[in-house]
Amino acid sequence: MRPRLPHASANYASRGQNSRSSEATPEIERHLRKRGIDYQKQITAAPEKADPDKRARLEAVKRCFHDDWQRIEPKLRTSIVEGISVFLSLFDDNPKVKRLFCQPKECYDSRANADFKYGRPLPFLEKAGSRPVSFSSALR
Repeated sequence: MRPRLPHASANYASRGQNSRSSEATPEIERHLRKRGIDYQKQITAAPEKADPDKRARLEAVKRCFHDDWQRIEPKLRTSIVEGISVFLSLFDDNPKVKRLFCQPKECYDSRANADFKYGRPLPFLEKAGSRPVSFSSALR
């Protein structure tokens, strides 16, 4: 017998375009086998047992996606995605940008990096106060 996951339920989902799902029971499994129906057993964590913070974040993402993102015109969504892609490609294309913003974890360890052999960590932006912050000098 397989160990059961705590706070989880199993579902059966048929494969293909007309897929359906159902809570897993021995009767349904027998029915599917008897009729030769191809299915997949999926283990799903019970949402009411999930970490409340994680559940709240997931609900916020769902709201943002369904209530905001999906309502944006497809051309504008494409433009936004392309802009983000170009921005993220800077980290791959320019090693100086990557070093500046993606410093190794050791860089922030005050003991291991006492001599700054891993680089100088970025100052916290809140220390900048109301002054504008520019990273362009670090890229030269």
